[in-house]
Amino acid sequence: MVGLSHISPVGFYNTAGESPLGTRVVRDVLRTIANKNSKSEFLCRHAVEELTALCPQTCIPDYYRLVVEYFPGASLVELKSLKLYCDTFRQREIYHEELLNEFFREFETVVRPRWLLLTLEVNIRGGIRTIVTRESGTGPPGREPRPKGRSAK
Repeated sequence: MVGLSHISPVGFYNTAGESPLGTRVVRDVLRTIANKNSKSEFLCRHAVEELTALCPQTCIPDYYRLVVEYFPGASLVELKSLKLYCDTFRQREIYHEELLNEFFREFETVVRPRWLLLTLEVNIRGGIRTIVTRESGTGPPGREPRPKGRSAK
């Protein structure tokens, strides 16, 4: 495991002083704590209001609101690590859909929730409102699953 030595304006560097993070180092940022109530079914909802990344076309920052909803299994996401993980996107050139799917894969791999729903809301640009979602697992009781292949209203 590569340890993190410091945060620079362009991201995290590992203790070997290598270039900004790759996937392996990012996973080291996102951490969990034990879920002492793993036999209970409850919903965790975290809203990240200050998520930013760079538009690959213009290199101008895009601003997002990310809502993470999940039914935890044996682990809960540690909130400071969630914030630090979100900060890893700040200087990255990445499209909305790629950001959501990468975040989803990392969160699902590290936290291992029974159900996960991510909603990425892009600040309105050019009069266009963009919302990207992804879901896996069995959702809350009484909630109808999102239709496949359709956007949220």
